[in-house]
Amino acid sequence: MLRRMPKGDLSSILTASIQRSQRATLVNVICQHPEVTLGELVSDRDHGKLAAGLKIGELLGGRSANVGTQQSVRPGSGRPGSTLAVRAGKGVETRTQAGRDRYDASVLAYLKAAGRPVSAGEARKALRGSAVQFRASIERLISAKKATWSGQTTATRYSAT
Repeated sequence: MLRRMPKGDLSSILTASIQRSQRATLVNVICQHPEVTLGELVSDRDHGKLAAGLKIGELLGGRSANVGTQQSVRPGSGRPGSTLAVRAGKGVETRTQAGRDRYDASVLAYLKAAGRPVSAGEARKALRGSAVQFRASIERLISAKKATWSGQTTATRYSAT
């Protein structure tokens, strides 16, 4: 026997579904327009509040982590996850030049979005790369004069230029 759903439940289900859909659409549009800066996204009058709530991992993954239940599968493994291990939390793919370029771009975007000097640990936690991956990326960015560093050892902090 079917039970009738209370009106309040239907309203909250619809609202949540619409918000997830809006978030996924925004992520897709951002991924299709990589020339847009984080500053432009957040300052947008109509969608800035929604953009401000996005996580870097959502943008790197190309879809919202909160949308849908479908999981990607690593080729040949049959296990849930993704080819970009950002979603799996086990690092990022930096074996290819394209993978390194993507990770460098995400590190630079994180440094710019932070708006203040950040530690390697803080950035790695947000970006989910390994220590070696982050160190190699930040060295490339510093060499290209896109990032700077200050301090020594555990007090080292990184900033976008």
